[in-house]
Amino acid sequence: MFEFTRRRSRWVLGVFAVLAVVLGALGATLFERVEGGGYTDPGSESSRALEVLRDEFGQAPPNLLLLVETESSVEDPESTAAATALVANLQERAGVTDVMSYWTTHLPALRSVDGKQGMIVASVLGSEREIDERVTAISEELTGEQGSLQVRVGGFAMLMHETVQQSKTDIVKGEAIAFPLTLIALMFVFGGLVAASLPLLVAIGTVLTTMGALWLLTLFTPLSVTATNVATLLGLGLAIDYSLLIVSRYRDELAEGRTPAGAVATTMRTAGRTVAFSALTVAVALAGLLFFPLLAIRSMGYAGIVVAALAALVSLTVLPAALLLIGTRIDKGQLGWWFLRAPRPAPGEGAWHKLATAV
Repeated sequence: MFEFTRRRSRWVLGVFAVLAVVLGALGATLFERVEGGGYTDPGSESSRALEVLRDEFGQAPPNLLLLVETESSVEDPESTAAATALVANLQERAGVTDVMSYWTTHLPALRSVDGKQGMIVASVLGSEREIDERVTAISEELTGEQGSLQVRVGGFAMLMHETVQQSKTDIVKGEAIAFPLTLIALMFVFGGLVAASLPLLVAIGTVLTTMGALWLLTLFTPLSVTATNVATLLGLGLAIDYSLLIVSRYRDELAEGRTPAGAVATTMRTAGRTVAFSALTVAVALAGLLFFPLLAIRSMGYAGIVVAALAALVSLTVLPAALLLIGTRIDKGQLGWWFLRAPRPAPGEGAWHKLATAV
């Protein structure tokens, strides 16, 4: 593999750039294809009983709540008319059943103590994706001002929908914070912008391709939103760790007087072997999650295997190609004497050697 990378360095980088863009574009819509649930065993007796109730009798546990608030009272004619219209709206929707409200049952449990709030309860049927689509439509149409009423949508189905949306928001926010902080930390490690940027670029490429690969995986199997969390967190961690091993060893080999090609070759035989073994270990360990019947857990296994494989692939092909093109300019852009690396201790000396020996 190294010989091919050495001869086709620019080609490797070009193909990867195109692949990252394409898969990144697919991954941008991944949250529209994952599910917010996956925490129940579909083969359990309780799940089979729920399927019978749903398929044979059109019944399901209530998973949709509408909190209806009025400034006056839930009993006044205007509020009653508006709330009754909301009930009728839900009853006319496909996949919505067992609609019940304070205004149709007058159950005290569905009315607040001060009499200004009432609840509408319903069951949304279908697969998790169908439920999510129906709840999204209901929320977009009914949330907010409805005549003299203020309506808020909740319930377990809405919780699952908002879990996906919150995960998407958190991932974007987390990466916006993590990448700059990581770059600063790497500049302290390597002392220069060029060397510090390489692990971060590998991490970005790994996350983009992983998200796109998971999008392709949804064509064959359902995935929970937990897969996206594993893809970003584990992808960032593994890619940076693997890049640190390779870039550090490459700089050490250059310091020993080797040519860039020779330094990369030695790095691949040593640090590269470590990266490959580590990725295989991670993938095999996480493969055990595939045997769990819960979709949320199984999705973490799928994502873990994919991200470990891609982190290793990018680190063992794209990063060496970049190092070959950069050559001795790896130490360009030093940011000051305090960032420069300390002299390498002689073999058998140094704090890290002593710690490793003690361990």
